[in-house]
Amino acid sequence: MKKMLTMAVVLAASLLSLCACSSTDPPADPGEAPLQSWYKTDAYTLLLPQGFAAQEGEDGAVTLSLDGQAVGGVQVVPYPNAAGFLDTVGAASEDSRDSGKELMRQLSPEERLAYMMTVSEDGTYLEISCSPDTPDVTPEEETMHYLFPQGDQFYDLYFQAGPVSADQQQSMAKGFALHP
Repeated sequence: MKKMLTMAVVLAASLLSLCACSSTDPPADPGEAPLQSWYKTDAYTLLLPQGFAAQEGEDGAVTLSLDGQAVGGVQVVPYPNAAGFLDTVGAASEDSRDSGKELMRQLSPEERLAYMMTVSEDGTYLEISCSPDTPDVTPEEETMHYLFPQGDQFYDLYFQAGPVSADQQQSMAKGFALHP
């Protein structure tokens, strides 16, 4: 019986060794940076591409940086029936335009902005491209907002369009998930 138990232990150790050696994943290089990382809060999870970092401030807003430079963030924007607002985007009614103006005042109360709103292809968030409403605007002054509704608020994932490419923005918008 003792000999059988010893053989079982040796067999189990051999199988574990064989499994460990047959992994198809290359060994991780400790000096190699990951291509993506996850940033998690109690309210949401965000996929960050390589070079991006997230830092939560005292007010709960999150600052996103790319290679050490602040390029955007995540903030909560109070808005009654945020999910219902997505259904009104694109309507040619005066109420819809007034609601859009009110939302823009929430996003940037100190500036007069030119903006364009669309609902994402999958209908889950609002995309807003905005820039100062002046004749000599450069593309670097454009800010992109991706607003995810939850109850009476939006989670606003926003970027300076100059330093953050459209692909990086879309990657993060698709990698943003609200927790129930």
